[in-house]
Amino acid sequence: MWSCLKVNSCPCKEGPLCGIRQGGPLVKSYHFKAGERPECYLEHVMFCIEEWHSIAARFTKPIVHRFASTFKLKPNDDLERDIKWALTLSIINHDVGKLTLEYQTGKWYRHELLGAYIVRKIFNECFDKEKPYFELLRDITAASVYLHHEALQLSRGWRGLRSPTLDYLMSKVSEFNFTFKAELKSAFNTLNEYGGLTVCYELPNNIEGKDLVRQLGEMISALDGSHNPGAVRLVIALMLLPLTIIDDKAAKKGRG
Repeated sequence: MWSCLKVNSCPCKEGPLCGIRQGGPLVKSYHFKAGERPECYLEHVMFCIEEWHSIAARFTKPIVHRFASTFKLKPNDDLERDIKWALTLSIINHDVGKLTLEYQTGKWYRHELLGAYIVRKIFNECFDKEKPYFELLRDITAASVYLHHEALQLSRGWRGLRSPTLDYLMSKVSEFNFTFKAELKSAFNTLNEYGGLTVCYELPNNIEGKDLVRQLGEMISALDGSHNPGAVRLVIALMLLPLTIIDDKAAKKGRG
């Protein structure tokens, strides 16, 4: 018998997304097999938020100093707030692509592409474009979401293949469209608020594969075409580290 692990704190309890009375999660965090515990998307993100709060202080300052050193900036409180905001954004929304109808029905698995796209869109609408590091922080944060399953790149067929190459995107993703149903869009707003993040962005009803490819192509080109791509990749790796640690710990809790 399935029971919610966040029954006492879930902001969606007894709402249209709540699976307590339905015998299992209504929003899947992953496509479980026989013998595995069904994990609710809401549970998973809430576990991620809790894990982030417990380690944020340990990870934020080293990332700030590496980012500042790489891009010849002066570390200060403003930069630290911005990088912590970016990290929080990536942790709450790294799996937001799972809210698509295509993922929930098992027609598409590469949710990290959509997560990177949406994180980049949030930056475009919500972050101060006057700051000199706006584009760098935007693309590095989106890249960390894009790569958070990189180690699994050979685990599936092409629909699940995690090769981060632009030619793969152009040939395989452009043909698709992705849909966010209204009730699942509400989970995006609720979870960002639960995580203490103010986001002035609404999930669209649809994302066209061609636009997804265009946005991620811009991200990849900007980072690989930077004056010092090796140093940029190190910053991405540092941003990626807390995300992968948190994602793994939360999944172990949610999947038992």
